[in-house]
Order: sequence, then structure tokens, then C-alpha cells
Amino acid sequence: MKTLSLAFLVLLVSSLVACSQIAPIPRDELAANLAPILKIEKRSDQIKYYTEMLLYLGGLSQDKAEDLKAHYDVYYVYYLAANVSLARGSMESYLANVKLAEKEIDLMEAIVRDRLAQLGESNSGLKKYFSQSGL
Repeated sequence: MKTLSLAFLVLLVSSLVACSQIAPIPRDELAANLAPILKIEKRSDQIKYYTEMLLYLGGLSQDKAEDLKAHYDVYYVYYLAANVSLARGSMESYLANVKLAEKEIDLMEAIVRDRLAQLGESNSGLKKYFSQSGL
């Protein structure tokens, strides 16, 4: 029984030591893999911009604003997880988290596009502006 306990303890300690020795990814490799996360950052910035504009113009109800915030909160957790995974060199986890963050971005974009379309129907000048802006 003592041998089994000792073996378990050795296994546990060696596992903890192995987990604590995760080396960061080399800078060149990190820089080479930034494109996916930079893409979702850009999309997130665009959504924030259009959300602020919708709020200013009164084109975003409280319910839709709460929906956007809920999606953004989930997006942000995936975004942070992707950053940590990339920094640790865990490319599979990095790409999986980026994909999950993109899904949240897609849902936010759908809400913003819907609200912009509704605003655009009531104001042709706004519709023209938003269609030229790329969202």
C-alpha cells in the first residue's frame, strides 16, 4: 500500500512540474501566427464603432444592446483564451478559440447589420453611408 501511495505521489509531483515548465512560443513563430487573432480584433473594433453609432442615433434598443453585450462578453473570453494559447504555443487550442470567437463576432455582426438595415429603411442617406463603409 505504501508503494502504491508513493508511486501516486511521484506521478502527481512529476505532473505538476511538467505543467509548470511550459515555455513561451518563440517571437518569430508568434508573429507568424498573429493573422487570425488580428482579423477578429479588427472585426470587433468595427462592431464597437457601429454599435456606438447606433446608440448615438437611437437605433439600438435596450434588448439588442444587452444581446450584443452578452455576445461580446463570450467573445472576449474566447479572445483571451486564444491569446494565452498562442503565447504558450498551443496552436490547436489557439485556432479553436479563434473559431469560437469568430462565431460570436458573426452573431454580433448580424445584430448590427439588422439594426443598420432598419435605420437605413427610414433614412436613405444613412443607408448609403453604411453600405459604402463596408459593414
